[in-house]
Amino acid sequence: MSEIKHSLGYRPDIDGLRTLAVLSVLLFHFDFKLFSGGFVGVDIFFVISGFLITKILVKEFNQTRNISIKNFYIRRARRILPAYISTIFFSVLIGIFCFSPSHFQKFGESLIASVFMVSNLYFFFEADYFDISSRYKPLLHLWSLSIEEQFYIFWPLILIFVLKVRKVRTQILIFTSIAAISLLLNLIVHFTSYPILSSLLQNKGEGSLIDIRPELFFLLPYRIFEFMIGAALVFLPKTDLKNYWRQLLFLLGLGASLVAILSFHEGMIFPSYFALLPCLGAALMIYSEPRGSVSFLFTNWLFVNIGKISYSLYMIHWPLFVYSHYMGLFDGPNALVHKIIVILLSLLLSVLSYRFVELPFRLNQKTFFSRFYFTPLILTILLLLGVGIDISQSGWYWRSNIGNIQSDPGYFHLNNYGGTGYRGYRVIKKNQNTKVILLGDSHGLQYAEGLFKEFVEPHNLSFYNASGTSCFHLPNFTRKTKGHDWDKICPRALNRGLAFLSESEEKNIVVISHSWASQMKNGGQLTQKDQPLTASDLKEGIANLKKLIGNTPLVVLGNVPTTQSVDIFSEITRPKLLPFQEEGIEKFRSTDLNKINKSIVDFNESIKLDEKLLSQIVFLDPFDVLCDQKNCLNILGEEVLYSDTTHLSKTGSQYVIRQFLPQLESILESLNKQ
Repeated sequence: MSEIKHSLGYRPDIDGLRTLAVLSVLLFHFDFKLFSGGFVGVDIFFVISGFLITKILVKEFNQTRNISIKNFYIRRARRILPAYISTIFFSVLIGIFCFSPSHFQKFGESLIASVFMVSNLYFFFEADYFDISSRYKPLLHLWSLSIEEQFYIFWPLILIFVLKVRKVRTQILIFTSIAAISLLLNLIVHFTSYPILSSLLQNKGEGSLIDIRPELFFLLPYRIFEFMIGAALVFLPKTDLKNYWRQLLFLLGLGASLVAILSFHEGMIFPSYFALLPCLGAALMIYSEPRGSVSFLFTNWLFVNIGKISYSLYMIHWPLFVYSHYMGLFDGPNALVHKIIVILLSLLLSVLSYRFVELPFRLNQKTFFSRFYFTPLILTILLLLGVGIDISQSGWYWRSNIGNIQSDPGYFHLNNYGGTGYRGYRVIKKNQNTKVILLGDSHGLQYAEGLFKEFVEPHNLSFYNASGTSCFHLPNFTRKTKGHDWDKICPRALNRGLAFLSESEEKNIVVISHSWASQMKNGGQLTQKDQPLTASDLKEGIANLKKLIGNTPLVVLGNVPTTQSVDIFSEITRPKLLPFQEEGIEKFRSTDLNKINKSIVDFNESIKLDEKLLSQIVFLDPFDVLCDQKNCLNILGEEVLYSDTTHLSKTGSQYVIRQFLPQLESILESLNKQ
């Protein structure tokens, strides 16, 4: 193979490209709607990284006929670790004063993953239906560094092998095959709508909300083609392009990248083939090596210098955003002003990090391995690992002045959700008495604790749980989201519940509940899949279910008020270590009824007004027992009624069912008289 003669001299335009990438990510993270696709800045970074690293390694091979793996990893450590470790340390210190035990415990887990540079794997495994918001994860952005370092574990070895192959066609075939396989995996997952690795690595039951996006987003195999696009630039033949061609290619690449930055959005299945637009755009800009007037867009003083601090800026801005958002700085009329202040603070800290953290380690290899620097660095890593392990055990709940916090607050929802401990489509208790059959999604399952403890056990009834699948348990209904063959799963879930009715001769009571308002947005009818669902469709579905079960009483539980996106447990357990953190239980004890989502209220009211339907079913409205004329209850005494922002806790489940005992006992009494 002919040697790559392209100079390794400094290219200010690449620093300018880094500026485009990091500012896109930053403005996207700070919710500037114009930059809805700013997350593609990470993909641009991957292309830049693939180009520069490959270029350095190829030059080394051309000069020495080998690549020193040891020196390569030393260079990576000098480049990555100082700012990386500093960011983690900085995040721990602020988290001590800000995070509630539940969020701090999850932070501790992500801290351990970050120390080992497997953040992407941690956040992939964590991503599920009950996952906490990304805005409570100060180390979330480190997933991209993890992917990059995982790629560079094997890339030098592959490159050595490829470079020792003399045939150019074979080299091209190997590179193309690697990129094509990565892209093909994206397309398979995208168009089959089924996660390949998720199904192998995550033990999730049928009908659970598996989202294919975390798999594509967080896992290395789906990102390799982006690095390969950058690497391919090193092997492209260099031609003496006319300047106007260079400028045209640059503008074309810039245009492609801007289209992605300004038009892509979070709801997309990404990267998939969508990532080709910003990645090829970045590749065109790198390949063109712009000169003249157009190059000024990226080679001006401001862009070049922001590009130089881009790594520190990427590392610092996200923890600052998370903690600022967590403390409520981005709420209210001054939100924009606060965002600008935090952005400016991010820039200032990035300059300091670049000057006093990055450069001392990058410029002097001997300095990096001196006792003065290397030993404290290793000790800091070990300290962070130990702290992460300790935090992950308890979230340091001693920081809170609420006395009844359990030792694993990070799993408050999983331990306290009203459906915890009740497996779906199972016989929970069986005898010869009346059967209570529970149908529904997670908002049906949330009543399992209440029904069992307050109604089934005291009256020695049987209890059959046919809830948990995330779609309507109604005749002719399906779900229209990707991830499963809902057209089969939803009818099968209903049929499994109906099968419990005919299992024996005992009398039955069917209880059904869903997150009616939210499922209405995702659901559809098998015979009219193109039509959006309405409350009338659901009421008709409930009536059809009543026809299917005949004389069996049907109890329908309406929407719960929810907390309107406020994590009550986390709010009331925040540490009182800062003077402005004075909120206690009373502030979150209830939610203003007027602030409850209108669609939640409207569905319940529509059933109450349907006299024909009410003549066939028993409708129980949680608003009647959780709300008065002004507010809806969130906390009973010191017990939280919601395990997260939408689902009832065990306490909430028991409380609601306890209030409805007169109606349930009346139904049971009527059955016993038959």
